[in-house]
Amino acid sequence: MTFGITPHEAPVSAFPVQPSRRDGLGALCREHWTVYTRALRRAARERAQSVPAHEHTLAASLVDEGLPIEVDGT
Repeated sequence: MTFGITPHEAPVSAFPVQPSRRDGLGALCREHWTVYTRALRRAARERAQSVPAHEHTLAASLVDEGLPIEVDGT
């Protein structure tokens, strides 16, 4: 089982062209490639939605939001 997909018989024409591979074919048939890439996009969207907007910068994580950053000597 690769990528959570059970191996199955499929004609060569069911695989997308992948020039960088030795045999020139993709690892998954078109149908399962679509399922796999949709799952990747869905997971990325869920990760992006789970992170609050103010936690993505170092300054926001070190300083209370809305307060100025103090610099030594000023």
